[in-house]
Amino acid sequence: MLLHDSATLLWRANSSAVALDLTREYFRQLERGYDSSDARRSVTTERFMMSVFRPDIVCRDFEGLRAYMDQWEKYTTFHEGLTFTLKSLRVLGTAGDERSAVTVYATGELDVTFTQDTLKFLYPTLVHEREIRDTLVGSRGSLPIEMALHFDHQGCVFAFESRVNLVSTLLEILHSPSAAIHALQASIMTADGHWQVTQDEEEAARRERLLPRQLL
Repeated sequence: MLLHDSATLLWRANSSAVALDLTREYFRQLERGYDSSDARRSVTTERFMMSVFRPDIVCRDFEGLRAYMDQWEKYTTFHEGLTFTLKSLRVLGTAGDERSAVTVYATGELDVTFTQDTLKFLYPTLVHEREIRDTLVGSRGSLPIEMALHFDHQGCVFAFESRVNLVSTLLEILHSPSAAIHALQASIMTADGHWQVTQDEEEAARRERLLPRQLL
């Protein structure tokens, strides 16, 4: 309890600096992705995520910390050699929402090697397209990513936004604009870089209402 009170006092005294530090630690915790079968690493990551992210965290595509970790696990296990690197970060303010104490904008890179599982689960219609399949499988790609983490007045992330520039990565690997667009259209990833889950229009609209003013 004393540690929790100390953390709360620190947050209230210097929320911007603490939010920046927590965002840096977020990138560090996930620098190799997340795989629940790796007990030693995953327990540490889960402990951090549960201490910083609200269990009902929301984004445009889904809601809940468990769903978020599931997204990370798919990225990690459907590719090989995932690395997650922080490039820049800065404080943006409160996003005009009374729930928000501070918002941190971060850019980074997600480096992955494409595998058969990548195609099977993320680009299922490309599995039988030999030329694209043979080019993608085994290739290393860097996915530029933008994030906005919205911290509440208790110092927890209650909402986030993300953008992944998938088309630039596909173009770099395939060396053909038409092939890159074709692969992008075959992907079941959303514009925010998430594995596409079944969407319900009412649920999507409800999530939109829960989000602060969108920045990305």
